[in-house]
Amino acid sequence: MTPIQILLLAGLGSGAALTAARWKRGDLRTASACGWGALWASGMVLVAVPEWANTAARAVGVGRGADLVTYVLLVFLLGAVFRLMVVVDRQRREFTALVRELALKDVPPREASPPTHAEESRPHA
Repeated sequence: MTPIQILLLAGLGSGAALTAARWKRGDLRTASACGWGALWASGMVLVAVPEWANTAARAVGVGRGADLVTYVLLVFLLGAVFRLMVVVDRQRREFTALVRELALKDVPPREASPPTHAEESRPHA
């Protein structure tokens, strides 16, 4: 095993351990924790046995396993960024609505304004 494989396995193992700890504290739903766990485990397998990534890459028409992993991660990360942008935008709209509601809660209702000069001089029907 090469030094880079050892470093990558340590990093992926740390990610898996952090995921498990966050799930245990209740910060992650079980489905999310399982999904992240599967990603960490897949990464560890591909680092430990890089020939599998090369085989998969050749099967889909990519030259090297590292390139395939890069492409898959790029698509995954772009999807994650998009999802986070959607969530942040929704939260911003909800926060704005909440602040608006709270600000208007303490405003007394408007009384009817007195008639203007033009309304007073009109003949009544």
